[in-house]
Amino acid sequence: MSPNERPIASSAVAVCWAARLLGLAVLGLYAVIIAGEGLPDPRRLTASEASQMALFLAACGGLVLAWRREVAGGLVTLAAVTLFYANELRLAGRLPRGWAFAILVVPALLSLLAASLSNARRHVAASLENRA
Repeated sequence: MSPNERPIASSAVAVCWAARLLGLAVLGLYAVIIAGEGLPDPRRLTASEASQMALFLAACGGLVLAWRREVAGGLVTLAAVTLFYANELRLAGRLPRGWAFAILVVPALLSLLAASLSNARRHVAASLENRA
């Protein structure tokens, strides 16, 4: 690895692990909440509640996917959270309040940033090889 690649590579690794650990912390927080309150009975959910639950679970699944595939996981999470907020606005006439759902976006954005930094490192390496 050339000296030009080192800062990008170390940044990519640090951001990747920050995304993973923050995602794990968010999922852990949700697990504690679910353990304390329990999951709703799926047979009693209305169609709108079921759609919101599916989008929430998709967003959480995106955080898990981001451990192996940063771009795919980040995009799944961002898409699910965006659809969740749009659906809530359509159903309730307002956006969800608080940070509990918005916090999903942070590790997703960090995953995308890590992938971008990793891609930048590859481009730097390729341009250095072409010079040689």
